Amino acid sequence: QGVVSDFKSQVYRRDGSIIWISESARIVYDEGRLLYFEGTVEDVTEQQRSQVALSQSQVALAQRERYLEALVEVQRRLLSLEHEDEIYTACLDPLGNVSRANRIYIFTNSRGRAGSLLMNMRAEWCAEGIPAEIANPLVQNLPYAGYFPRWQAMLAAGEPIQGIVADFPASERSVLEPQGVVSILVLPLIVHSEFFGFIGFDNCVDDRLWEASELTLLKAASTALALALERQQTGAA
Repeated sequence: QGVVSDFKSQVYRRDGSIIWISESARIVYDEGRLLYFEGTVEDVTEQQRSQVALSQSQVALAQRERYLEALVEVQRRLLSLEHEDEIYTACLDPLGNVSRANRIYIFTNSRGRAGSLLMNMRAEWCAEGIPAEIANPLVQNLPYAGYFPRWQAMLAAGEPIQGIVADFPASERSVLEPQGVVSILVLPLIVHSEFFGFIGFDNCVDDRLWEASELTLLKAASTALALALERQQTGAA
């Protein structure tokens, strides 16, 4: 239409740095014949950075609100349950919807005949298109010592496991990679001051590290789950 108004783009300066500019221009005609362009170019780098920072802040705030809503829902559900199996499944759906994980599960610990610590999957949630693993015999009665000794030590100390599976030890990859796990977050369940099990979050699509703010809220959810298990055990006793 012969006019450009506030057209933003990134350009290189002579020193190689990149800036944002805003251009406004018009075509000047003389009796229908194009004579020339005229217009202005303004450096709007700082304004653009401020807008990007504001947008990122708004996204982070919205994400935090979604996590808080999910946490409240998890706590509400856990308060009304008495049976152990119900407690395991109560929190998976709200956490699955908010955490953007592809698979979430809860493992509890048991002892083998020789006294070795074993892990057993008790509940699982999967996003659409992600195959379930709870019927996989490999995830039942799996000894920590043979495959996940690092997990046993860290989780028992209350420390989370997080990372890209390709960077994990070979024994861990041998279990996780056949399940399609690309990146993972695992949080311990400490019940009555004992390492009871863990809740895990799988990403089966791409590399991902959960942000610190997400980790804080997911830890709060795992703590709520552990407290519900403590209440259940105390009531059963």
